[in-house]
Amino acid sequence: MFHLNSLTRLLLNETKTYSIKKQYFKKSAILNTFWEPDDKGGYRDDRKFPPFKERMREGLKELKKEIALWSQEVKEHLEADPVLMYRPGEVDVAWQFGNKEALEEWVVTADADNNEGFSNCSLDLKSQGTGLFSGKISLRTPKDGRVKRAGYCNIRTIRPRKSFKRETYLNWTPYNMLIMRVRGDARSYLLNINTRGYFDITWFDIYHYVLFTRGGPYWQVARNRCVV
Repeated sequence: MFHLNSLTRLLLNETKTYSIKKQYFKKSAILNTFWEPDDKGGYRDDRKFPPFKERMREGLKELKKEIALWSQEVKEHLEADPVLMYRPGEVDVAWQFGNKEALEEWVVTADADNNEGFSNCSLDLKSQGTGLFSGKISLRTPKDGRVKRAGYCNIRTIRPRKSFKRETYLNWTPYNMLIMRVRGDARSYLLNINTRGYFDITWFDIYHYVLFTRGGPYWQVARNRCVV
């Protein structure tokens, strides 16, 4: 707690003298390419789509929000001046837990969400205007033997996007340090910065940093120097 496949098989038949071309035994639509469209590795939501009328109704609601977001992007593009100089020591705040809306910027997951474990966790907003991440990591082994993603609790920021569901990224090019003000339980946590790109070979490029917490009633400022 802290307070803040494609498998290609070669079939051999010794009684036959002719050869069989590999592409006739396709097991996947991406056999001859390196682009993998599924970034979840099979962990997909299998819930059924809602009825067509309901999707249309919800889509119209989303359309209003997306148009408003697009208008704001155009306005910021026309009004904002480019930053030509970054002064040493400048600090920009990326996330704060001052209100309930701040919790919508985070996703909380545990191994139990994939039916691969029995851990659980939560992210709550305290009356002091801070976020509390807490939970329990279970080392109990699932009976079906699926342990690839067992034994973890995690919070991550939602991926930033532009209007009309266009994905983007956080441009931290001019920065060299990530500063966190936390109060922990003397445990060590793993801080991951994902530099996902367009192609699948860069989807899981991650920089790892260890967040050491001291425990006790006092807050600490953790500085992680990011060399990317």
